[in-house]
Amino acid sequence: MALDPEALAASQKSEEILGDNPSPALAEEARVYALSGRRADALRTLDQLQALSGHAQVSKFVLATVYAALGDKDQTFARLNQAFDERAFMLGFLKVDPELDPLRTDPRFQELLRKMNLQ
Repeated sequence: MALDPEALAASQKSEEILGDNPSPALAEEARVYALSGRRADALRTLDQLQALSGHAQVSKFVLATVYAALGDKDQTFARLNQAFDERAFMLGFLKVDPELDPLRTDPRFQELLRKMNLQ
């Protein structure tokens, strides 16, 4: 899949607007890179996002969606379980979020739904 320049520009503009905590925009930028096959750029942006987590709120659910876009199911489920432990608001969208569609057949996804009483 080719890099969508409009998607990348929108996520970069969001970073400017969000100022103090650009984590949602950085996560979307990492996802755009990952889904465009630019793994190195996605990992570089993910590193920035994780560095930001040292002094700003970074949603484990959002990190999970980045790892899902990278195809790293183990890291995706690790972050989803952390989000569950933290009672992350976004986890309420687990059952319907299309970013997580590749995980739906994994038994760990079904287990997480069961733990949340969403099966």
